[in-house]
Amino acid sequence: MPARSALLLFIASQSACIAGIVPPSRSEVGTTVIAGDGQPQSGLRLATGAHLASGQTSRDRDLDIGVGVVYERLAAPATGSEERALGAAPAEGAEQTKFIDARGSYLDVAGVLLRGPTHRTWIGARTELMRQEGPEGRRAIGATFARLAWETYGPVHASGGASDSSSGAFGAGFAYGALALGLFLETGVRYAEGEQPALVAIGGVSLRMPWLGGFMVDPSAIW
Repeated sequence: MPARSALLLFIASQSACIAGIVPPSRSEVGTTVIAGDGQPQSGLRLATGAHLASGQTSRDRDLDIGVGVVYERLAAPATGSEERALGAAPAEGAEQTKFIDARGSYLDVAGVLLRGPTHRTWIGARTELMRQEGPEGRRAIGATFARLAWETYGPVHASGGASDSSSGAFGAGFAYGALALGLFLETGVRYAEGEQPALVAIGGVSLRMPWLGGFMVDPSAIW
């Protein structure tokens, strides 16, 4: 066995070691508004995923491809007075669903429309597939959106290490890619089982994070 491999195995067996790498990402918080045949619905929307542009430091890259997960919480439709008069509304004291949750995944492709020294505007398309939990059980929901986004950004390229002589702990870390804060707007069509296609508008804020990684070794943790 090479001496270097033996040393690494010895350190791993005799000390507490923590290591990890987080891929370049884009996370979003927004508001969803759905205008279907019935009463419009609105709610909260969260999404996060790995994105190509978040892991690049060059300012002249024009393509972003991302894949990730999405969570949506909608307010349950209110029961109208006409339905209540017909006896369709739940009886007084009966348990009512206040929120309808959905979870799924998305695929996002975008290109740079405009660019400045510290900002850029993206135009693209997004598709997603979710499973919604409702009063009548689960159902599949698909959607396709056109997307417009603006962000202020900067490249990140840093690495370093540190140690503690008193405990013998040491570690190192790095960051590489783009850090950005932005705004986005999406509009498209939503397809749900048992419903007619509905128009959807989504708006919110986004945060890009670069590649992040590092490790820490603390020999004193085993004593």
